[in-house]
Amino acid sequence: MRPLFNPDFTQHASQPITAKVPRLRENKKLHAGIHAGRARCPQRIGTGTCAEAFGAPVFSLLWHVGGYSWGVTVLEVIQKSTEFLGRKGVDSPRLQIELLLAHVLRMPRLKLYLSFDRELTEAELETLRELVRRRGNREPLQHLVGTVSFCGYEIAVNRDVFIPRPETELLAEQCWILLEQSGIESPTVVDVGTGSGCVAIALALRCPAAKITAVDISEAALVVARSNAARHRVEGRITFCCGDAFSPIAKGTRFDLIVSNPPYIPTDEISRLQPEVRDYDPRIALDGGADGLGFIRRLAVEAADYAAPMGRLMIELGDGQDEIARGIFGASGWNVEDVKVDDQGRPRILVARRC
Repeated sequence: MRPLFNPDFTQHASQPITAKVPRLRENKKLHAGIHAGRARCPQRIGTGTCAEAFGAPVFSLLWHVGGYSWGVTVLEVIQKSTEFLGRKGVDSPRLQIELLLAHVLRMPRLKLYLSFDRELTEAELETLRELVRRRGNREPLQHLVGTVSFCGYEIAVNRDVFIPRPETELLAEQCWILLEQSGIESPTVVDVGTGSGCVAIALALRCPAAKITAVDISEAALVVARSNAARHRVEGRITFCCGDAFSPIAKGTRFDLIVSNPPYIPTDEISRLQPEVRDYDPRIALDGGADGLGFIRRLAVEAADYAAPMGRLMIELGDGQDEIARGIFGASGWNVEDVKVDDQGRPRILVARRC
């Protein structure tokens, strides 16, 4: 088996290795930046090379000579794992290994840059090796570390829930702005298809007076959502219901705000999604039917019976769906007030008011 962190590290051990320093850039999807620094290689041991020193089949990656332990450093692991993940087609491979390494070492990612010469223990290397292997198989980073940052709040995720994206942060932000500006003392909100509970929890934290109901068809997803609510101590302010769309909500209930991040990927396009999405996000959270608008059509019709007078609805849309969605909601008696664009300038959040 070829060593994970050193698959083709054949430079002679007596020759120092330096890393070119890239500029720091913000990565919106992962809420983090990228740094780099200078590599370090142990001095030559006998007549061996770094490839030999680091390439033991048992993957201990540690040398013990004369009472001293020569190990693999933080920067060496970053460099070689970046190469490995890059060959596997993983986006932002350096950032990915930095986040995995920070997780294993239980330190902030930026602290890695003060620890480039720190040698990893065998236990740390073994843990990291398995995580890098899984990431190379395109298992999502968020599943490997167990959480994702959403609007600054830590949200646990697993294969039972859709991993929140930055576009959904925009949805949550637009919702709490609307609630704060509404003038309603204790607004009522329903989150349809809550998944991990990220939107409902963000609204509960930002708008403490709001009365929030969160619905999902998956009981497994609701287990995650309830756990996340408890993590942020808002479980007493969110009512979780299991059912399809509005089915578990009593007839006659009215909400000042209806919010949803519905499935909106056309069925035929799912097979062409990145493996991290196609193979790990729940299919039910992705599949929007033949044209991606199946559940959106349902919302336009069914939400009308649950909207308070002058109540509003906000939903996330897929790329290029805004004009069709405007027509769908207009035909169902909604006044489409706006379609907010995301950070890429794409129409993303539809805002409608019940006429």
